[in-house]
Amino acid sequence: MKSVMILLATLAAPALAVGNAQTPAPQAAPSQQAGRDAEAAFRAGFYKWQRQQPGDALADFDRALALTPNSSTVHAARALALADMRRFDEAETAAATAQRLRPSDAFAQGSAGYVQLLRGAFPAAVEAYTRANALEPSNPEWLDRRAEAYQGLGQMDLALADLDRVITLSPGNPAGYFQRARVLAHWSGDRQADALAAIDRAIAANPRASSYRIWRGDFLHRFGRRDEAAATYREALAALDRRIASTRGAPEDWMVETRLNLLGRSGRYAEAIEVADAEISRAPGRVSWLAARCWLRMEGGIALEAALSDCEEALRIEPNAPVASAARARLFLRMQRWQDAEHAFDDLVQRGTRSEANALYGRGIARIRLGSGAAGERDRRDARRRRFDVADDFIRFGLDVDPPAAVTATN
Repeated sequence: MKSVMILLATLAAPALAVGNAQTPAPQAAPSQQAGRDAEAAFRAGFYKWQRQQPGDALADFDRALALTPNSSTVHAARALALADMRRFDEAETAAATAQRLRPSDAFAQGSAGYVQLLRGAFPAAVEAYTRANALEPSNPEWLDRRAEAYQGLGQMDLALADLDRVITLSPGNPAGYFQRARVLAHWSGDRQADALAAIDRAIAANPRASSYRIWRGDFLHRFGRRDEAAATYREALAALDRRIASTRGAPEDWMVETRLNLLGRSGRYAEAIEVADAEISRAPGRVSWLAARCWLRMEGGIALEAALSDCEEALRIEPNAPVASAARARLFLRMQRWQDAEHAFDDLVQRGTRSEANALYGRGIARIRLGSGAAGERDRRDARRRRFDVADDFIRFGLDVDPPAAVTATN
């Protein structure tokens, strides 16, 4: 999935549909109070699902389902949460129930597409999102998701066509421009200017968002234009510092974390680590700062044993802390502890996180280094099917082996 923005959030208040003539065993409509309680549970669950808390979301959806058992919307939402938990058979059952209850419900069709997308069944995902788009052609979400499925199939020209339609439907939304820039940045032909133009449109659409400026720098770094990349990171850092200066009181955690990210990308690791040191001094057991300092040291190749201590301490406090888990796995690659790296990435794969593509790719690198080239290449290939540009950070950190070729319209 895309790192942060879930466009299904535009369906903020879908109707809780009660069974119709196609329901195998129709039930009476819920009372008004039951309907309100179900709506509240659904909203709470959807909020948690958006924030990558699928287990908690599922509990809320189950409460809503107990009150409105014939709601296609709730069954479809359960499918989303179950898919994120990698309980795919149950997710497919929930999505099929939603489709049976209301075949004309675009959300039900889109939910089925999401399940297949995460499962890696890209042709089935394309079909489901095509049905959703036919039912709701003005909703760019279905085109955006179908573009992701086309990317998994390597059909980049079709992905770009869908993204162009997303931009037409939502010209003020930066997400479409950003996704277009990602594809163009990895094109085998000379599409650098087009990629930069697209990311510049994303920045113009949301100039306060640091993430798009960071991506611009990353694209330039990928193109080998290191001085321009460094200048872009400096500009992003200056813009963020201005925003922090205008904030009343202490800056929010995400601002400090983004600042650390930008300092690291700018090569200012010592300064970034000093910031992390200060935060850890104020809150010694704070998992997020321990993980951040581990990540910075891993990325910069600095004090690797100290980095490992930070990650281990963070994971002792919070065993499944996502940033600490990901940082430790990459750290083992940096330390050339290939067996430990394979185990760490395999744990992430088995855990079924939304960063599964990264986990598969990292496990592939570890397996190749261990001499299991065929298994490693399968992992890396599967990872690229799930996210075509997954190799970028491994390349940027100097952790990859034989980076993949650029994408084309048909490969």
